[in-house]
Amino acid sequence: MKITSFLGVTAALLIGGVSAGISDATATTITINNINVAGEGFNDTTTVTPVAGNSGTTLGQQRLNVFQAAADYWETKLDSDVEIIVDAKMSALFCDSSGAVLASAGPETVSRNFPSAPVEDTLFPAALVNSLEGVDKEIGSADIGVTFNVNIDNNSECLSGMNWSYTIGVSESAGSIGLYSVVLHEIGHGLGFLTFVDEFGQREGGFNDHFMRFLHDKSTGKDWTAMDDGEREASSINTSNLVWTGQMAIDESVFLTNGLNSGKPQLYAPSIYNGGSSVSHWDTSLTPGELMEPFAENINEDWITIKAFYDMGWKGNPCLKTSLPNNKWIIFSLDCVPPSGENTIADLFADEISGDYDSVWVVFSLDSSTNSYKKMLIGDKLEIGKSYWVSQSTGGSVVLEVPRNSHRTPVVNSAICTSDQGCFEYVLSTESGLNDWNMIGNPFLETVALDELRVVTDGGVCASGCKLNEAKDASIVDDKLFLYNSSTTRYDPVGSGGTISARSGGWLQTLNAAHGKNPRILIPYK
Repeated sequence: MKITSFLGVTAALLIGGVSAGISDATATTITINNINVAGEGFNDTTTVTPVAGNSGTTLGQQRLNVFQAAADYWETKLDSDVEIIVDAKMSALFCDSSGAVLASAGPETVSRNFPSAPVEDTLFPAALVNSLEGVDKEIGSADIGVTFNVNIDNNSECLSGMNWSYTIGVSESAGSIGLYSVVLHEIGHGLGFLTFVDEFGQREGGFNDHFMRFLHDKSTGKDWTAMDDGEREASSINTSNLVWTGQMAIDESVFLTNGLNSGKPQLYAPSIYNGGSSVSHWDTSLTPGELMEPFAENINEDWITIKAFYDMGWKGNPCLKTSLPNNKWIIFSLDCVPPSGENTIADLFADEISGDYDSVWVVFSLDSSTNSYKKMLIGDKLEIGKSYWVSQSTGGSVVLEVPRNSHRTPVVNSAICTSDQGCFEYVLSTESGLNDWNMIGNPFLETVALDELRVVTDGGVCASGCKLNEAKDASIVDDKLFLYNSSTTRYDPVGSGGTISARSGGWLQTLNAAHGKNPRILIPYK
């Protein structure tokens, strides 16, 4: 079964981003199998100008570059020892001036009762079957099939001239549709974010499927696996009452400000069944919006989506991996929040670094009260938004992962913040009449630009928010961040135009007028 994504002229667009940071290669490989014929779709030789994030010089190459970037994204989120093959093409699909089919996607095959199946008589998509089994059950065959609408380009009759945007990692311009975000979404369906139940509540071949195992109707109190066809049909249009029961996604849902029913995230169940959209998406009421919504606004989160994949049996980690080189110091910062009770140095490092703490590996923090480095105890907790020195000498590199049930970084919504997704607020230390150093870290999965940082105080010039240069003029905060250069073992000052990499950090100095004003640095969500 394939899920079809639609777009009407009034629908909002999905927008995504590319993760960046200090990370290692994942075990997952997603291979794109271009099945377009010569000269068409992904093989279109029309000459084009490179766009943001995409250096392709032909239309076909730009399209493939977008697809590869989306595949790279999923490789960082899900772990599988078995290659995932995607048959991809661009072909003519429905489109007129008011609406269009953007794409169609889904698993190529499904299986049940394989040796490692977590439940009996339940249909699982090919890619997940292979991942659970640890071997390719159908060597050489594609696991996912995806078709994108080629009619959207250069066609005034299609969506009144709206075209695909082939930018990667930036928001597309008004009047275009970001192919990157749509590819992310469609691969998600192919990996298993969909049910095989039809609009009449009938199961494929009379069997439950992996997705419906987590569907529950709050008004009837029944799981979909316990319903008959008629009950499932009614539940699929029971607006706001169809919810997800997977515990990892539920735990992550505490960050939602809307789209919850009794603490559980809602699935899309409009009162009139919408083929290709109903049930197999999050509800449009989720706030912040999620990647697997049928129609979403602005930049969408993927945290609840990824946790739902983990609920379904996929392995992986929503946070970055960090490679700790042998016998070198690096700056480390948490990019997401470990669960309560799993945020000590022992919890985060000891399971991956062999050898005794303090002799083979060690963590230092900056003690703001003395402006000197302090060796931490193995039971000390790491703070989000702060950076630390880490070194290990096991004889080889060590890959560090925080727990897979970690949560997104909390943010505050403020007009001062430069991201409509909110900012992380970190309170800076100060000293009366003197300058004071802070080791701050980037608490997000992507690079943050220094020009987007804001300083806010409880009074004075920066009470309504300052850029770094304005804060310096007011003697509140320096306008430069000092980053450690491991190649030269020196500190490089970085100012306007500079960036802080994900899971990294540097030194920021509060100035002599900051004391008593409770200065905070606002780091925009990325």
